[in-house]
Amino acid sequence: MRKITLLLIFSFLLTFLSFSYPVKRTPALVRVYDKVDVRNLIKFGVDIDRVSFKNGFAIVYVNDKELNKLKENGFEAYRIEDRAEEQWKKYHELGLKSGNPLDAYHTYDELTTEMQNIANAHPDICHLYSAGKSVQNRDLWVMKISDNVNTEEYEPEFKYISTMHGDEPVGMEMCLNLINYLVDNYGTDETVTNLVDNTEIYIMPLMNPDGYVLHQRENADNQDLNRSFPDRVDDPNNTPDGRPIEVQDIMNFFSPRRPVLSANFHTGALVVNYPWDDDPNISSGSYAACPDDDEFITLSETYSQYNSPMWNSSEFEHGITNGNNWYAVSGGMQDWNYVWLGDMEVTIELSDDKWPDASALPGLWDDNRESMLHFMDMCHKGVKGIVTDSSTGNPISATITVDDRGMKFYTDPDVGDYHRYLKPGTYTLHFTAEGYASKDVQVTVNDGDATEVNVQMDPQGDTVMESYQLQEYDGNGDNYIDPGETWDLLITVKNNGNAASHNVSGTISANSSNVTILQNGYSYGVINPGESETSTVGSFRFKVNSDVDCGGEINLTFTVNSDEGADNDNITETIGESITNSYDSSDVPKDIPDNDSNGVDSTLQVNDSEVIDGLVVHINITHTYVGDLIIKLTSPSGTTATLWNREGGSDSDINQDFNVDDFNGENAQGNWTLNVSDNASSDTGILNSWTVNVNTATCNPYTPTSSGDVNNDGNVNINDAILLANYLASNVGDSGVNLSNSDVDSNGVINAVDLCLLLNQINNQ
Repeated sequence: MRKITLLLIFSFLLTFLSFSYPVKRTPALVRVYDKVDVRNLIKFGVDIDRVSFKNGFAIVYVNDKELNKLKENGFEAYRIEDRAEEQWKKYHELGLKSGNPLDAYHTYDELTTEMQNIANAHPDICHLYSAGKSVQNRDLWVMKISDNVNTEEYEPEFKYISTMHGDEPVGMEMCLNLINYLVDNYGTDETVTNLVDNTEIYIMPLMNPDGYVLHQRENADNQDLNRSFPDRVDDPNNTPDGRPIEVQDIMNFFSPRRPVLSANFHTGALVVNYPWDDDPNISSGSYAACPDDDEFITLSETYSQYNSPMWNSSEFEHGITNGNNWYAVSGGMQDWNYVWLGDMEVTIELSDDKWPDASALPGLWDDNRESMLHFMDMCHKGVKGIVTDSSTGNPISATITVDDRGMKFYTDPDVGDYHRYLKPGTYTLHFTAEGYASKDVQVTVNDGDATEVNVQMDPQGDTVMESYQLQEYDGNGDNYIDPGETWDLLITVKNNGNAASHNVSGTISANSSNVTILQNGYSYGVINPGESETSTVGSFRFKVNSDVDCGGEINLTFTVNSDEGADNDNITETIGESITNSYDSSDVPKDIPDNDSNGVDSTLQVNDSEVIDGLVVHINITHTYVGDLIIKLTSPSGTTATLWNREGGSDSDINQDFNVDDFNGENAQGNWTLNVSDNASSDTGILNSWTVNVNTATCNPYTPTSSGDVNNDGNVNINDAILLANYLASNVGDSGVNLSNSDVDSNGVINAVDLCLLLNQINNQ
């Protein structure tokens, strides 16, 4: 019985794992003859490893389903030997021995032991970190090497990372060699000593330890780490959340350390690759220049010129290539570093053979040693300096741009220092920091050491809208903005700067004709750093027109003025109460015909008359290879929105929400049609269910009571005038009068003008 139970549990775990993680991909060769072939290849979502137009092939990583899909769509594709797998078997049979890293490739345990031994032997210049854990709980080791290794100094931070693809271990050995070379030659070799004394060097030989141990490209969850970083084109959300754990480790470890120059090592080609790796406006296979294209060319050639086989490449001029011009990569670490850290990073391919024999390692070290040292030294060229507060001298966390290039780089907040490689020339540096006046500085960069430009920034106030509250002045009291109502805004401003803001005042303006501003203006006076101030009731008052559409929006702009200038914030509120009604399809499930552009239609009926103010469609489809699918939704009025257009690559199944704005303003009542079509062969599926969630607004229009009925008795006569006169003379408080009826001219203010108008109204009765 126990044996049967264990078998059932084991079977369940296998099933669970098969659904939890992507299927492992292995190498295949695909014939490509031009850039169009590569662009078509990318559409299928395969993992491209290498493209050689000279030899007419691309190496890709695919599972069996993806390989068959390529063949069915006309690609000449073949499964090829997995070099990593074969080499691992070979080394496993021979047995790996620790010691000199040139004798053989290190195991993960040998790498761990060697890095620990180096750190223990050289504590004055080495500190070993774990940047985090892998899927299978292995440490991602990082060696920091510097003269004052435990102190943040006025020095550039540099990094090398290798083997984020587990079947590309040459860079791991090169990084280990470099670590040994630096510690062995420190104090005796002038070049090494200068680098260690003046640089904070970070070296991570093995970013994907699980993949290396499993002798595969991806991590233990079969995820390609160099396709999983935030991407300015496809995934511009700079958060670690939801990414492979090793990618999260890198983002969390290096983001606060502000490296300024770096490289990551691969194999499978012999070339230095530089940004951009992809571009939304330029097809794969075409040159996509980043704003610092000229600098990246120089940096790349700095590495390749000291590596003779790379420099003399027959495929890449001077052994370098623009990433997108080679082939587009989305989610690469290189572009992430450049965009979000201000770190100028390149990707270096060290060998055409992904996993060459260990006997090749000494020659590869000879080819790359000087390149690695000279590239590292480039972080000491260009421009550098310290940015401080002009009053306190404290370091500032500042953002810097060069001329009109737009790419940001940053000071290290611990010291306030910045470092940026620039070719010789004259530039304007733009410095900005929250709570400080921006500053422009012109700098001339020469050959040799970086030009030093220290900058003092002047603290200033930075007063902005912190929050606002709505308070009903005249309405039906249901806490929703309805047509005809009058509302007050209580607006709080805060000084986020580092000096007092003087002469602070605020105004509001309407961005549409559906509201009327009745009261506008409040003087906040002086606001000290970190302090907030809120306007009084009645300072900002507006009335909603009685004929506005329910579900529409009120758009106001709040402007805060001070001695530092003006700052604008938008205030947007919906008219009426927002509600959501859901409608389910009843004619499903339905089969999705294979390779039929007409697809299958499903309809649902909305019986209620509702004006749409946002619509969410939930769709559940079972289908292999959802990259074949096109999904369209058509409203009762005939408007069609495309929800899915052959996206998702080789993924299976769709079970998600789609937010659709195309139908806003239409009436939801009537028949809705969902069309799902499969546009390639050999995959079948089922439309299981779909639901339309309609967001609408309901209003309770407000009609103000009779103007002039100050005592609220239903009549307008001399008694109202007497009461209003007493109110204006402060003989009667707010509670003694109907404030809305007292505002005869409806301008939001009760004064003598209202008394005159009331007397005229009574006299004319």
